Amino acid sequence: MRKIKERIIFWGMLISMIMIAAAIQKSAYASSKNYDGLKKAVIEAYKQYETEVDVRKYNLYKNADNVGIKKVMTEVINQTPYLFYTGQSFSKIILVNTNQITKIELTYSKAYIKSNGAVDKQKIAKTRTKINNAVKKAMKCVRPGMTHLEKTMVLHDYIISNT
Repeated sequence: MRKIKERIIFWGMLISMIMIAAAIQKSAYASSKNYDGLKKAVIEAYKQYETEVDVRKYNLYKNADNVGIKKVMTEVINQTPYLFYTGQSFSKIILVNTNQITKIELTYSKAYIKSNGAVDKQKIAKTRTKINNAVKKAMKCVRPGMTHLEKTMVLHDYIISNT
């Protein structure tokens, strides 16, 4: 029960932060590079529980794109709450002769890795069900017609009174 309450706090804070960030921040690193495509590819790979993403088509290079890739990965890890099982790190596979980044290797939270190193899909599904049930319960406080601020406050109050 305590873990569920901790998750509700996490989700409430995350929802608030995402709403605020979406309102005031645009992507600062949009350029001729397809970082949006990279982000979508990484998210899709995590959804499919893959351990690497082929990024050759994005024409990313070791020194020129390190900052952009790091921003993409940070966004994926910190701003996609349904990917709660991601790890906090990643690595790159680079062609030595051209410095082109060909793959990004993904990590997963240790809590969702089996002893044999495989991703524990069943544990992720079980945790996702618990989170979804807790969120549904909290969302019963939200009424139609509420502003984003009112929704945030209601969810804040729910979390405070239930933890």
